[in-house]
Amino acid sequence: TRDFDQVRVALRGDFALSPDTALFGKVMQSDSSYKEGTNTGFALTDKRDSKETRALAGANFDLSDVARGEVGLGYVSRNYDSKAFKDVSGFAASAKVEYFPTQLMTVTFVGQRSVQDAAFSSSGGYFANTLQLGADYEVRRNLIVGAAAGFEQDDFQGINRKDKVTNISAVARYLLSRNLGIGASVSYADRSSEGTPATLGPEFNVMRFGLSLVFQR
Repeated sequence: TRDFDQVRVALRGDFALSPDTALFGKVMQSDSSYKEGTNTGFALTDKRDSKETRALAGANFDLSDVARGEVGLGYVSRNYDSKAFKDVSGFAASAKVEYFPTQLMTVTFVGQRSVQDAAFSSSGGYFANTLQLGADYEVRRNLIVGAAAGFEQDDFQGINRKDKVTNISAVARYLLSRNLGIGASVSYADRSSEGTPATLGPEFNVMRFGLSLVFQR
């Protein structure tokens, strides 16, 4: 019930106002086809097959050593083939901005509002609203450390349920040579669910530790 194939087509156009700033428009169409259906009370083979149209307009900029990024606002609509699932439509957004307070530090903001498919039978999809703020600092030319904090709220359609996820993370990367490095990371996430008791999702928190070997050219 979660396996699916998706075909996505996008068209984008940019208009430069200056060498550093441009306006853009983007339209994307996607078609999702699920392998199996789920029992929703309508039919034993209700599938989350859907078609989505997403349109964004905004601006991108590259202000040399100050900041660079792209911000787009628009509309998204996802229509499900089965009447068992409520269609999802509304405001959409996508943003990524990098700010350079010094030559050794990068501050990154990422935000997005998009539609995702639910993983249980009582709802077709939900709006995923995500925000993340992070910073990387070059302690030495071969040592980079970073930290980030994020928040996500999932607003499910057709039922009374909102899931919230708060997360924090820290990473470090040490370059042994130009092509080889080692990394370490730690992250913590806390998930809660609000709404009607019958539709609530699982609540949990998780701590992750990671070690990595990095090859780069």
